[in-house]
Amino acid sequence: MKNVLRAAIAAALVAAPLAVHAGPHDAQIRNVIETNVKNWLSDPVVIESIKAQNNKHGGLSQTDIDTMDKQWRAETKSIV
Repeated sequence: MKNVLRAAIAAALVAAPLAVHAGPHDAQIRNVIETNVKNWLSDPVVIESIKAQNNKHGGLSQTDIDTMDKQWRAETKSIV
């Protein structure tokens, strides 16, 4: 479930800048999104996972978010 949520977030982060910055690889990136990413982003499991995370973290303060972000960065730094 965590991997699905991470993949959804990654896809959103990849797709968001496409609307702002046109580049030489736009067509290829859009094709990957249309043929691969779009289908699983509409998967009910992904949608429910995102909703569950939103409910779980909806009441966090900015300090809480910053603390979680710092922890996540430390964890992912050790992986990379």
